[in-house]
Amino acid sequence: LNSTGLNLTPVNSLCGKIQFPTDPTDNYPAQPYPECAARGYLKFSVQGNRMVSFTTSDCHNFQSYPELFSFNKTSGSVTYDYLINTQDTTIYYGGSFSPNGNLLYASSAWYGRHIHQFDLTSNNSTTIAATRYTVYADPTFTAPYQTHALQIGHNGKMYCAANNNYLHVISNPNIYGAGCNFQLMGQPLGTCGLANSAVGLPNNDESLYSTSFVGTTCSSVSNTNFTT
Repeated sequence: LNSTGLNLTPVNSLCGKIQFPTDPTDNYPAQPYPECAARGYLKFSVQGNRMVSFTTSDCHNFQSYPELFSFNKTSGSVTYDYLINTQDTTIYYGGSFSPNGNLLYASSAWYGRHIHQFDLTSNNSTTIAATRYTVYADPTFTAPYQTHALQIGHNGKMYCAANNNYLHVISNPNIYGAGCNFQLMGQPLGTCGLANSAVGLPNNDESLYSTSFVGTTCSSVSNTNFTT
């Protein structure tokens, strides 16, 4: 989109693994079953130079590792960088980059209840996998402790949908390790019957919260002010 209007010719980037609309190994009598579809999140870093893909399925417990991509803000092209192979059966669903872009957070959703943190600064997939830090883990599979979508707020904190009337909070998401300060059910949503985070969170453009955006076509972007 520029001053002359919208260019209707898309930039196609063929990269990353194929995400099937339905699960081909589904053994139910009828096909397709939409609840078996591969689903998850595509998230950009605040700086706009990185993208990550998470995939999960309701029907099968399969290996699902974060896929990292580079994004060219000038051309709009996406380039595959690497997959973070943790060499286990972790099933990731939600995720977000830290505000400074150095860390990646991944939540497990249905298969296990945990949030992992990865240090991306080495830019080496093997090294990154070895930096996995467990921010939170709970084996009970009960609603108050669920971990689903992750999203940065305008205050620089990171929030996690818990499928109840609370959000988990990571107060210092730029800090690697325990210093990120995870708070279980740290943000109440109120007592109204509809005050429930469920599985997802509003898919805001997290670059709105950047105060020091530096790109190839923009020198800086001011903090966006809005109310909700």
